[in-house]
Formats: sequence, C-alpha cells, structure tokens
Amino acid sequence: MLAVLLLGLGLLVPTGGAFAESRDTAPFGLTWGMSDRDFYSLGLRTVAVETPTQRMTRIYFAPAGGMPDDTIAVSVGIDVEYGLQAVWWRGHPIEDDPYGDDGRAAYRTMKNALATRYGDPRDESTFSGRFVFTDPAEFFQCLSYSGCGAWMAFWYPPNGGSVYLHLVGTGRGRGHVDVAYKGPKWKAAAKAQQEAE
Repeated sequence: MLAVLLLGLGLLVPTGGAFAESRDTAPFGLTWGMSDRDFYSLGLRTVAVETPTQRMTRIYFAPAGGMPDDTIAVSVGIDVEYGLQAVWWRGHPIEDDPYGDDGRAAYRTMKNALATRYGDPRDESTFSGRFVFTDPAEFFQCLSYSGCGAWMAFWYPPNGGSVYLHLVGTGRGRGHVDVAYKGPKWKAAAKAQQEAE
C-alpha cells in the first residue's frame, strides 16, 4: 500500500530552483540516473520507503527548498540498473470547490511554472462534463470518472523523458494537482521490469 503524506498546506506558488533548472535535468536539484545511495547522501528527510517491484525502490521524502510552497507529497523511483528515473509531486488537497475554480487555478499556476522550464506543452486536454456529471458543480466528480473529463498536459524534454501534469478529482468539490516526471531511461527501466516479472 502506498504511503500518503500529509505534511502541510500552503499556496501554489512555485519558488526558485526546481523551475529554473535545465529542461534535461531532474526536478528539485536531483539528477537522472542517481543511485539510492546518491539520493540518501543529499540529506533529505525520508518519510517512507517501499519496494513495489524487484527492480524499483520508491522513496517518499519531506518537501525541501526549491519546491512549490504547497508541496504535500514527493517521491522518487530508483531502478537498480538505471538509477533515478521518476519523480512524483503532489500539491495540497483542494476542498470545497464544487465548480473547480480553485482546482483550475492551481492547474494553471503549475502549468505556467512548468512551461517556464519546458516551453508550451506538446499535448493538453482540458474538458469536463462530457457524458455524466454534466452539472458545473460536479467538476471534480467528472474528473474522477473515466471519459467524463480530463485536465492534463504533457511535455517531452529533449533528453527523452516526459513530464505529466494532471488535475485529479477525488470526489465532489475535492481534488489535487499531480506532476509526474519521467527520466530519459524510464522506458528502458519499465521494459526491464516487465521482462523480470
């Protein structure tokens, strides 16, 4: 079972380092390919560690400098052969927002911060109320239902990795913003995992 971190609330205002780095580097001062030993040497406060597969270790750590102010959860995926190939970021829970105004604002703020680093997204989908949950007050319910709605954007940095921004619905008036960063060897690591199973 995945650990859930509740580390504090704040505003979604990106700060410094993570968004000023090169498009080819990992976010938050990390380095694609770094080993778990290299990661631990950074001195970040580890909150939980799990090994969901025989090749990948997922390390949850406390928010640190250079992350958006509303960071509530952050974790990395480190492959035994390819090293760091994934970083997952989550913003604070959005609540009491039936029309999705706060959620859309949080999404746009993060999208703008990511666009500063990566340029305009290559692909983006922003729609809701397609088949069910068509009432405007059911925005987040729609996002949580497959095919009803989606607020997401994708970037593909020159290094071969990817960045995925997603506004997630978790119920009526509730959701959060997620960002998944995948390193240049993510596909190779995923393929190696499939072959090992």
